[in-house]
Amino acid sequence: WRSVPLSTPLGCPPSCPMLRHVLVILQVAAALAVPSSDEACALQTKSVSRKIVTLPDKALWYVFLDGRDAPYGEFAYGQDYSLTMPKALHSVHDIAEAGDGPLTFEFFEKIKNLTGHKWRYYQNVGPSEFDQCRGALPPDVANTLASDMADFRTVKGVDAIKGNLTHVIHKYNKEQAAERSDPMGPLVTLMRRLAFLHPLSDGNGRSRLLLLQLELRRKGIAGGTVRYNNNKDVYFESAESFRRKVEEGIAAYKRAAEGGGLVNPWLLRPEVGSEAHKLRCPSFTAPLQACWRNVCDGNGVAAAHRPHCCRPVRPSSRTASPPTSAPRTRRSRTKPCRPLIPSSISFIAASL
Repeated sequence: WRSVPLSTPLGCPPSCPMLRHVLVILQVAAALAVPSSDEACALQTKSVSRKIVTLPDKALWYVFLDGRDAPYGEFAYGQDYSLTMPKALHSVHDIAEAGDGPLTFEFFEKIKNLTGHKWRYYQNVGPSEFDQCRGALPPDVANTLASDMADFRTVKGVDAIKGNLTHVIHKYNKEQAAERSDPMGPLVTLMRRLAFLHPLSDGNGRSRLLLLQLELRRKGIAGGTVRYNNNKDVYFESAESFRRKVEEGIAAYKRAAEGGGLVNPWLLRPEVGSEAHKLRCPSFTAPLQACWRNVCDGNGVAAAHRPHCCRPVRPSSRTASPPTSAPRTRRSRTKPCRPLIPSSISFIAASL
């Protein structure tokens, strides 16, 4: 829309003055969003040095807010979360400037400190959530996922978790050294192993998100991700499916950054829709969704985040209100009925 002639906005005849006015406003906003020469020089220098483009501060919330919740705005998860995460992202960006090199336990400990959470001291609850609905998955999919989680099921206690995490990081470094032409492969494996290990008492999702941003930048792969349905869906999808979602998030981040962060890419239609989101709902989507609804605690969280594999990417209205009258705090999203079945569960189909 930046370059659409005003005489024929979006192919609309001159008899559409309202649409014409809207286009004028958008183009003016785009012009105002252009950085000054000094800012442009700084951005260009940083971009060239790392071969990546960075979102402006005003749009950092695109990274830490799930794309499915984008219509609810920057503070969808509560004010505290939305004020602390940008600071954490800035810290991660600063750490990444140190350059490439082996990942160490100390890197993760820094990220842990940024989240403000402690090590997990109780039984690993991550794989148990997979167990609740394993019967709804085809046997081959379920068996593969169960095998991937097997090494982490019984890990309990701070010392055991630290030892396992050190081992996971060591394996990641070895895999990166062996796969220099494809750094994304080992990185995806690392993210899945961290999810299955569930090392922290809380904030595991955000710690993985921050570590992903760190490694993408350290490896020079991308500036970051703006992902859709980025949560417990990791317990129900293959490594290939997870990788495609990360790559999709990278593309969304790049698109948003190159556009100056004017709009969250998951609010765009029809550019970002079912086809662009690669939704291909597998045959077992319905029973899997039904299973998760049955294990919910009845407090309304499930209805608010009901899986919508075959539905549009976003609600019909950008001004949609959160489904419950209570504020959508981060704590409310950690209840047992936190969105578990991914709208992008369809990615599992690609690995069948």
